[in-house]
Amino acid sequence: MSDQFAHDNEIRSVLERGLTGQRGQGGRIASLSRHPFEYASSCSIEELEIVLQDRSRLTVIFKNLSPTALLGDARRVRPAFLYDPQREIRIYQQVFSKVNLGAAHCFATHEDERTGQIWLFLEKVIGRELYRVGNFSLWEEAARWLASFHQMSNVFAMEASDLRLLQWDMNQFELCLEWAQNSLCSRHHGSKVQNKLDDILATYEKVILSLASQPKGLIHGEFFASNVLVDNCENQVRVCPIDWETAGWGPGMMDLAALGAGKWNEAQREAMLRAYWQVVDESLAAEWGSIAAVRTAYTSCRFHLAVRMLGQMPNWSPPSAHQHNWLEEAELLAKEVAAQ
Repeated sequence: MSDQFAHDNEIRSVLERGLTGQRGQGGRIASLSRHPFEYASSCSIEELEIVLQDRSRLTVIFKNLSPTALLGDARRVRPAFLYDPQREIRIYQQVFSKVNLGAAHCFATHEDERTGQIWLFLEKVIGRELYRVGNFSLWEEAARWLASFHQMSNVFAMEASDLRLLQWDMNQFELCLEWAQNSLCSRHHGSKVQNKLDDILATYEKVILSLASQPKGLIHGEFFASNVLVDNCENQVRVCPIDWETAGWGPGMMDLAALGAGKWNEAQREAMLRAYWQVVDESLAAEWGSIAAVRTAYTSCRFHLAVRMLGQMPNWSPPSAHQHNWLEEAELLAKEVAAQ
């Protein structure tokens, strides 16, 4: 038996166990074909075309989260302290199995300590990446989704460690600063931008305490528009965030900062923030105090994001659709947070 055939059989066996567990005998697989998925980013992703024994068809996204399947760009760009291949599996197993917020349905998971295999089998969601959507009301809908997600996160507070979440506390922000310092200084030492970077990082060091003291909850961690699918078919909007590898316990405004990243004007960012605030319930509103406090926290988190992205840039060039002048943004935001 060839290695490839054995691998095919193992994938089929894992997926069939999951499907029959959810659908009974109707989940038995008659045939399975595998194809590379064109949008793979940090890990190997395939699209599986399934024919079940009742002749119904199913398309499944197979994410190979095993450390050996991490793609080259992700190895260079993402620091080791952000990477935990089991984190996304825990989110689907222990969060989205309990709350219905439009996330992709999980058909099966597989973890094998002996071989290091970590697999995730998800529904292929019909929708467009939010960054391809020009209808601004759908961006506001994504902000409202975030508020709904953040305010239910207290349900999972006791499970935060079991979920293997990134803990965005003082230590984590200091690690982010250290990573940015090492990355930027090695690249720009003696250059014309070095003084600008020194000022930015010095300001970031001063705001770490305020970042760490913001109200915390369950966050996506990289809620960029490229990680959000939207489907507004039949007048019903489904917001479906994907790629939960960096899910964490931290300031919710980090997610809103990622959503508002890019070439938006201040009025549009304010509209997203207000859409978020519209959905906030009384308990979360009381924790924040006022929308003015949220606005201040949002600015600090936008600054954090700019510093983090600057730290990545020496090792990574984003696709043209996602390119942005993070240095200019970090300079402007450094002045804003210093004046707060």
